[in-house]
Amino acid sequence: MQPVVNGLEGDYGDRVIFLQLDAENAGRDAFLAFGLRGHSSFVIIDTMGDVLWKSVGEQPRSQLEVGLQQALRGE
Repeated sequence: MQPVVNGLEGDYGDRVIFLQLDAENAGRDAFLAFGLRGHSSFVIIDTMGDVLWKSVGEQPRSQLEVGLQQALRGE
């Protein structure tokens, strides 16, 4: 999944902050806070801290990109 996320970061990094966290270490609190139960997990959060989209498990680039585009449009 890292190549997909890295590619999206290259395309959207000027408008979106990407964080890659490890649930076993620094990301543990985030996994608990968002109710994530597995790797890979993805969460798109707006500037107010509201969850706009989340998913657990590997996702195709197209699905992640749909979530990013919706978030950028404010949907």
